[in-house]
Amino acid sequence: MIGARLELEEAETPLAVPRPETALSVLAHASSGPLEIHCAHVPNAANGWVKVETLQALRRGLETPSRAPRALCGDLNTPRRELPDGTTISFARDSRGRLRPERGDEWDAAELGIVPGLRELGYRDAFRTCHGYAARSPSWTWRTIAGHDGGWRLDHTFLSAELVPLACQYHHQWRERGLSDHSALETDLEHRHG
Repeated sequence: MIGARLELEEAETPLAVPRPETALSVLAHASSGPLEIHCAHVPNAANGWVKVETLQALRRGLETPSRAPRALCGDLNTPRRELPDGTTISFARDSRGRLRPERGDEWDAAELGIVPGLRELGYRDAFRTCHGYAARSPSWTWRTIAGHDGGWRLDHTFLSAELVPLACQYHHQWRERGLSDHSALETDLEHRHG
């Protein structure tokens, strides 16, 4: 869902994902100028190869030129792990980092093409820009399900080069109170002209 106090209209180039109900694309008319917002839910690995196809479609869509700055946000169901040095490990790999034969290189490349690969297209990971890689901050955990601690940072905001994150934080207490199985992610941003 995308909610705003700003005037919204359909984006000129919505993301052509395999399941159209998993992505919303709007053009917001902000005081600093237009802003293209894409909100996506990438199906998890239990859904099979549609996860890979969705990630590939997101990347293709964000590679196309836009007249407005862009933000991509949502549950992207990746990555498996981010190390303090910035190394990112996808769900194509097992807990020891070995490539799973049933997933393989294409799956690995699709996940890494988004996190952290969108930076190759000039996009910033808002959370990592604000907090670096030392902050773990999982947005989905299985602690309440299995009685032990663990989870992943699956929810993200990526900003095109014209947008700068001023603050980015997860609201874990919303998840902990049962409002969702994911923590909400709030991003404050600024449009830098020229």
